[in-house]
Amino acid sequence: SFSSCNIADPSAVEQLIAQHTDLRGVFHLAGAASMTPLAKLTSERLEQEMSAKVEGAWNLHRALERHEVPIETFVLYGSIAGFWGAGGQLAY
Repeated sequence: SFSSCNIADPSAVEQLIAQHTDLRGVFHLAGAASMTPLAKLTSERLEQEMSAKVEGAWNLHRALERHEVPIETFVLYGSIAGFWGAGGQLAY
């Protein structure tokens, strides 16, 4: 089945995992991007962009561990732009 929530919100992730303790795989496909040129990229903007990815992955890990969900697959995917670049999407 497919489920979603605000992955950067630990309580939302807890609630989601509590409802799905029969999981065998998790695919975290974080996507929160904005068009920001390098000259205007601030540490605050970078932190905001990365929260869905990094905090989300950590929230998932902690909730799965707390509920002792025996997953077989845990996939984290950000973006292919990290390999080949994308204009204006430096933080992504």
